[in-house]
Amino acid sequence: KQIDSLNRSLFGKLFDDAARRRFIAGHNAWLAYRRAYCLSESDVFEGGTEAGVAFADCVAVVNSQHVKDLKRFLADFG
Repeated sequence: KQIDSLNRSLFGKLFDDAARRRFIAGHNAWLAYRRAYCLSESDVFEGGTEAGVAFADCVAVVNSQHVKDLKRFLADFG
C-alpha cells in the first residue's frame, strides 16, 4: 500500500520520539476522518447497492489526496 510505504519513509526521518508519537496520532486521526467522511458520503445511498460503491470511491479519492500530501511532506525533508 502506497500510504503505508510513505508513512514508513516519513517515520524514519522524524527526529525524536515526540515527533513520531505526533505523526502516529495524526495518522490515526486521518484514518478516523477518512472513515467518517466516506461513511457520510455513502449515507446518500443508505440501504441501496450503491452505498458500498460510493464508500469505496470516496476512500480512493481521499487516499489519492493523502498520498499527494505525504509526498509533499516527505519532499520537505530534502
